[in-house]
Amino acid sequence: MNFTLTNRDKRLLILLIALIIAVVGVIYIITPLSEKREELILEGEQLDIRVAEVEQKLAQMNIDLAECDLLAEQYSQMSGQLSPLLSAQQADR
Repeated sequence: MNFTLTNRDKRLLILLIALIIAVVGVIYIITPLSEKREELILEGEQLDIRVAEVEQKLAQMNIDLAECDLLAEQYSQMSGQLSPLLSAQQADR
């Protein structure tokens, strides 16, 4: 059995091997990377939502802190006004 490859057969084999390499590359490299990319995009979106929630809570905490500061200032003013009255009341007894 005499088996020889012509130049045409060699080119077709090279083309077939290149096609097989391309298909394997897509199946085992590109597809998993694409799936991983989609997972990371979804995770990024979830983290963006979480960051927005945390920022909203932080803003509410800042508002609450400002209210506490205002109440503390009002308390100081009221206790300053009450101190002379209490002292006078103590002196009357």
